Amino acid sequence: MRIPIAVALVVAGVCGAASATGQQTSEIQFTDGKFSVKIPQSIAAPADGWGSIFRVYAGGATDQPIIGSYIRDEGAVVFRPRYPALPTMSYRVVFEAVGGQAFSSVFGPAAARAPSAKVLEVYPSGDVLPSNILKLYLVFSEPMSRGEVWKRLHLLDESGVPVPLAFLEIEQELWDPTGRRLTVLFDPGRIKRGLVPQTEMGTPIIEGKRYTLKIDREWRDAQGGPMAQGFTREFRGGPVDRTSPAPSSWRLIAPASDGRSALTVEFPKAMDFALMQRMVEVQDANGRRVAGSVSTGKHERQWIFVPSRPWDVGNYKVIASPDLEDTCGNRVYRAFDVDTKGDKAVKIPAAVEIPFTIR
Repeated sequence: MRIPIAVALVVAGVCGAASATGQQTSEIQFTDGKFSVKIPQSIAAPADGWGSIFRVYAGGATDQPIIGSYIRDEGAVVFRPRYPALPTMSYRVVFEAVGGQAFSSVFGPAAARAPSAKVLEVYPSGDVLPSNILKLYLVFSEPMSRGEVWKRLHLLDESGVPVPLAFLEIEQELWDPTGRRLTVLFDPGRIKRGLVPQTEMGTPIIEGKRYTLKIDREWRDAQGGPMAQGFTREFRGGPVDRTSPAPSSWRLIAPASDGRSALTVEFPKAMDFALMQRMVEVQDANGRRVAGSVSTGKHERQWIFVPSRPWDVGNYKVIASPDLEDTCGNRVYRAFDVDTKGDKAVKIPAAVEIPFTIR
């Protein structure tokens, strides 16, 4: 069976020529790694299957089509290669029309695009980091590829030598849903006292020493392209911090009632950047969450909230989860480096509440 239509090919935005018969053309597209051809809904599958009339060849080969699967999706037939299509590979797409005439077009690799991905920030952002810091957040401008971090991220000492076994090099990389923020853990075994790695090697960062965090430009983004530029940042090791953040020392700067002025909570030490985004909120007098945007300031020593709509006069409160941490993993009511197994008397409140009034 031959489908009685001619086709124009569209793959990665490139169009092939329409047939010389002047018949109405269909369209082949290449999106999300799949090839599809639009055909009338009334056309049934050929007896030998869609692969007998709709074939894709890799690298310009003409003797053997690549393998994959076909499905009918409303007004199109979709071919999904068994192995992902490569942006560096040429593909020849063939569709057979009426009378056995084959229409084909060869499409080269996707046009090279200018590198654009870069590191926007690394948190904590201060130039002095506690010696027992627990984690870093790497924030990129674009979604990044997986499986690259332990080849492309380096912690160097004052002599430019990599610090051995500084990070917890887990296989399951900790990306946020956007693929733009990566959580990197320092080895907790070198942070928590009493463990063998900490006793034998000490903390990865030593107080008073200088370090360089280096990210290679060769780290590829999610589309396979290199970064626009690499990244380096120098910092100094500070004293260890094994104390819980004390809510009594937090300072709230209430906004004025005229419009959408920012509410600010100031902390005496840097807090965990990512947890600040989701573990602190504002509620009104009825316990309803106030919508708005959150940012941080003063190297994560400020939590800044701007409401989506002007403030109403009335009573409010800032609500913080007891799981909120500082940069060393110390929670509000429990330090990271404290054994609490035998302490049954400790009661952790459901939340930290800081009331304020808009007049």
